[in-house]
Amino acid sequence: MKARTSKVTILAILGTIFSIGMYAQVPANFQPHGSNSGGTPSPQEATDSITVGGSISYYVEPDAAANPNYNVGGGWALTSTFNWTVDVGTINGAPDTDNNITITASSTATTGTVDVYESQGSCDGPTVSIPVAVIDEPTADFASATNSICQSDTVGGYSVDFDVATATAGNRVTYAIQMDGPNNSNIYSIAATTVDEGTITITIPGGEFDDGVGDYVLSFTEISDHISTKSGVAGTSTTATHTITVSRTPNTGVIYHIPNM
Repeated sequence: MKARTSKVTILAILGTIFSIGMYAQVPANFQPHGSNSGGTPSPQEATDSITVGGSISYYVEPDAAANPNYNVGGGWALTSTFNWTVDVGTINGAPDTDNNITITASSTATTGTVDVYESQGSCDGPTVSIPVAVIDEPTADFASATNSICQSDTVGGYSVDFDVATATAGNRVTYAIQMDGPNNSNIYSIAATTVDEGTITITIPGGEFDDGVGDYVLSFTEISDHISTKSGVAGTSTTATHTITVSRTPNTGVIYHIPNM
């Protein structure tokens, strides 16, 4: 029989993952489950999202009455223990009886929960849960893999389309691109740019095709979204490329003929 119940609130992290140490208050960038960054209820926050293979942290606010010295003078001073279960990945360093954990998400997309209850001696508080979705990384793909053009066609610049998509509706995507030339690598780059998912058109300035004739290869150096960023998944798993084969535009010479006279 439970002598008392403990009130716990799970807080999910927003932004870049970091280790949880000894906090004197709720960790920065965390928010109560179900609320957006402004602290108001949000349907988008009803389920927390993690990118496959990523790591993310959860923090539970301890019952103040059960832990009267918690955070006094910045000390840890927990008298309760916390019992966590996770079915969307593994707890790093498990078993963990503190009021915070870091988990590594499963390597495939799935859904489940992170559950916790607080204990004092032989008395357990109610279990609190947060629904969690493990989602795929954002993707990007060029509209075409190759194109052949003449050197003279590059004067006005070269445009190419690519599509970006994210597993979470409304989640914006950040991309970065580099172009390798026939003779030198990374002769042109596009810095990290954040866009809505859909079809994106970029234009390479004509003056960047000065590495001679041959293949110019565009590739992604970053494809990320807020979920992959907060899950600590860096860079991109996208291997899509677009190869522009530039051929010399010949200068046709004078026609020769046998004189009439």
